[in-house]
Amino acid sequence: MKTLMMVAIGFTLIASPAFAKAPRHCVDKDKKEMAVTSAPGQSAKMACKAAGGMWVKVKHSKHK
Repeated sequence: MKTLMMVAIGFTLIASPAFAKAPRHCVDKDKKEMAVTSAPGQSAKMACKAAGGMWVKVKHSKHK
């Protein structure tokens, strides 16, 4: 029973938005978004760095 409770708590924490990974995108030195395509077997983060960009979190703007 304790194991089941620990598994349920673990799933709850993983599914929580506070622990979710934030979406990221590739930006250049001027903070403009870059479109990169990764080769097979290469991650998008590695393709971004190879293109001279940085992998950063997406900042959501709040419109009023």
